[in-house]
Amino acid sequence: MLQQAGHTVVEAASAVEALGVARDCSRAIDVLVTDLALPGVEGPELAELLLRTLPGLGIVFASGFSDDVELTERFPGSVFLQKPFTVQALADAVTAAGR
Repeated sequence: MLQQAGHTVVEAASAVEALGVARDCSRAIDVLVTDLALPGVEGPELAELLLRTLPGLGIVFASGFSDDVELTERFPGSVFLQKPFTVQALADAVTAAGR
């Protein structure tokens, strides 16, 4: 969906893989798009870990189950995206989080 909207995408199948990809990636990562519920390390924990090495990282949290308002307080500037969402809603969320 993000590639269709013109973004460059680096994918990871898990939080652990995302940490490795972020560490080894040769290009800047501007925005993390993550589900709240991930196996092992959940989305907010992943965001905390990545923010340690990427302090300006924008964050988009997606979920079909929660609209946790505390997330936007815990992660200022982050965006919550309720599932299901459209390509345009995702692109808009990534743009908003990347500012």
